[in-house]
Amino acid sequence: MGRGLRDHLNPPEHQRSIKTCWACNRDGTPCCKPSANPEKRAEKSASGNLLYVPYCTRHLRVGDEAVEHFEHPTKPYVGNILVARKALPVGYRLVYWGERKRCTFSLMDQDDRIIDFYYGQKQQGALDPGPYRGCVMQFAASPGPEEWATVAVTSTHFGAMDSQIVGRMYVVVRPIPKGGQLAHHYGGQWFRDREIDPVNVGTSKHPLPPRIAMPGLLESGTGRIVVKVKKGSHYVSLGTFDCQEEAVAVLRAFRGGGGTPGKVAAKSGSDGKPRKGSAKAKKKTAKRVKK
Repeated sequence: MGRGLRDHLNPPEHQRSIKTCWACNRDGTPCCKPSANPEKRAEKSASGNLLYVPYCTRHLRVGDEAVEHFEHPTKPYVGNILVARKALPVGYRLVYWGERKRCTFSLMDQDDRIIDFYYGQKQQGALDPGPYRGCVMQFAASPGPEEWATVAVTSTHFGAMDSQIVGRMYVVVRPIPKGGQLAHHYGGQWFRDREIDPVNVGTSKHPLPPRIAMPGLLESGTGRIVVKVKKGSHYVSLGTFDCQEEAVAVLRAFRGGGGTPGKVAAKSGSDGKPRKGSAKAKKKTAKRVKK
């Protein structure tokens, strides 16, 4: 299992500065060309935002060539899926980017791919990938009930207060083999607003990590596995784990041992807490298939 967002500070060598392009070329080699930065901005603002999207002019146009997207081969109603052309390690970074727009209900109703843009701690509009095919993250699916996500959203945003093009960083949280899918959670509210049920999107050729369907196993926003159980009238955490098998063993020990959260958590040595899903619920829309 992946080790979570604590690794996003240790990305591949070519993704350690936004001055050079984070994408890979079609042959799998890092691009490393200068990032497109027409305003010649500094790298970082006082609020903590990185001030421009770290892709060169070419990769803004064609997208990171470490991945490719196409319609789901057996479930066309899912829309597109995003697939690795090469093995991607935990910590590999991608940017969900697009045009910054004023955030309105009508705008959010227009397209399921629009997400919020933050400058520092304040929402400062919406991010619309719109016609930019180079924003490959807009094509990633959401994992189903029997699958784990391989990519997670972070709190790192790209762009200044007056930037036309802005972005948000996503990071690989589980190793993705060549042909495997990049998938991130849209959030439960996203599906409830549209009155549709999540479905498994992995295939034999383009898999996602299998998830043991067991009450009490949850996924944190960092890609780790959280064990939570109901004790009386409230829920308690038995720990946060890197390995699904370890989490299952702790949950089974709790249920088989009469349910003593403190003792089980002490054995596991884990005390992490899950984060709430980062996906922002949007207004109800009939759209489901991503363009």
